[in-house]
Amino acid sequence: RAFWDEHLRFLKIARRKTVFVKVVVTSDTTAREIGKAASAVSALDRTIPFILQPVTPLKRSGKATGDKALMQFMESAARSGLKYVRAIPQAHKIMGIR
Repeated sequence: RAFWDEHLRFLKIARRKTVFVKVVVTSDTTAREIGKAASAVSALDRTIPFILQPVTPLKRSGKATGDKALMQFMESAARSGLKYVRAIPQAHKIMGIR
């Protein structure tokens, strides 16, 4: 099941401090899911940074999120009214750190 309500309750408490939302996206992620998450965060506080992080696939499994899909996700999140939408790589994977 989805945990939208639980995530939002947590975010309401966490935003008392400096907070950001990071969404790890895969080839199975949809723009609709990103839009729903971004809209929920925006409704709470438009200034919470919203970070999209495409998963780095392992050699044996997984498929990377394409550039076109990532741009679509960023546009979907930006339409929600969030002020800070960014995409960052999984640096620990690139560096070989678990």
